[in-house]
Amino acid sequence: MTSHFASWYLKLRSYAFLSQLLILFLAAGIFNLTLPLLPIVSLLFLIPASNLLSSPILAKKGKDSRVIGLILLFDVFILTGVLMLSGGPTNPFSIAYFLNVVLAAVMLDAFWTWVMALASSLAFGATFFFYRPIPEWEHHFHHHGFSLHLHGMWLSYLIVSLLAAYFLVKIVKQSKLKELRLKQFEELAINQKRLALLAALAGGAAHELGTPLANIVLIASELSRQARDLNFNQDVISDLDTLKTESFRCKEIIQKFSQGIGEPANQTLESVAPETILRSVVKELESENLVSIKSDAEVLFKNVPSIALRNAFKSIIKNALEAGADLGAAPPVLIEIRQVDDLLRIDIIDKGKGIKEGDLDRVGEPFFSTKQNGEGMGLGVYLARLTAEQLGGQLSYRSKVGEGTTATFMLPIDVVNKKQLYGT
Repeated sequence: MTSHFASWYLKLRSYAFLSQLLILFLAAGIFNLTLPLLPIVSLLFLIPASNLLSSPILAKKGKDSRVIGLILLFDVFILTGVLMLSGGPTNPFSIAYFLNVVLAAVMLDAFWTWVMALASSLAFGATFFFYRPIPEWEHHFHHHGFSLHLHGMWLSYLIVSLLAAYFLVKIVKQSKLKELRLKQFEELAINQKRLALLAALAGGAAHELGTPLANIVLIASELSRQARDLNFNQDVISDLDTLKTESFRCKEIIQKFSQGIGEPANQTLESVAPETILRSVVKELESENLVSIKSDAEVLFKNVPSIALRNAFKSIIKNALEAGADLGAAPPVLIEIRQVDDLLRIDIIDKGKGIKEGDLDRVGEPFFSTKQNGEGMGLGVYLARLTAEQLGGQLSYRSKVGEGTTATFMLPIDVVNKKQLYGT
């Protein structure tokens, strides 16, 4: 079965075929024009015949530009043949050429629109030299060649078709661009709703876990004190101290997560160099000897939420470190900063085991992680991607199994005055 688009297009050609038959028999039967009916009808029947032949092709390929473009050119050929058999340029239905230009602009791309405009103009011009005159229209001619009126018809069609092709291409391009922007805004709105949901989830988690963590800290402190008073083994005391420290750390992480997620409006905007942010993240992760940073771009971000950027880079770099931790790479992570036209490109490259193709398409989805044993929740990359998109950039991944993964963080060089994104 053909697609909805193909069905519509083939149905339109069928209507055109029936309309031309009706006009032909009206011209011959009502207006008594002298027409070679059999040759013209034979040409017109090529339309339903080509519909039958192209239907299975369009059923497989759908909206294939080459197939539809060739069919439109075939229609120009049929129309030209009909006009040549019925008065050539004196036939008032030569304006039908213009329909093919419009259809090409609406259905296809700029290339086919220009092809159709030029092809129809040349075909129309050919009808001035090769045609069968209709005696009833002979008054259009002078004794010494074509009338200026007919020459003007061809010239006007040439100009109108080329101008129409130009403006139609522009209009269709703008329409598609608006559709793309609307889709991006819709995706951004969906992501903002997800972000608000995560913020609510984080706040609830912080509230619910606050009391148990406080009790764990209290009990660990008391046990540590009693262990010292009773002269317990030093390893036991050390373990209890570690339990207390890690409990404090968990509480701080949950508080930061609940306070920072989804609230960039409360973050301080500052001017900072990308390399400065990355080096501070690497230092925080205590991975200076594991990460190599190479910068070929001397740029400065202005008025950016540095906390959000730090958190985004921290998630990506931490994942890269974990991916190459067991492979002995030296260093396991390489960060390259460079300017590409008006974009800043930051590649975070690891030499880990890589990501499978099926999983690579899902990287960045909330609650999806490639880590083993359910260690990750997939929120770090998701929030990093949202941060990039809110700043007008993007985060993408490419990977090959056995060779490692590259996370590419792209941001506009002129990330300035974007306060409207953060409510300030």
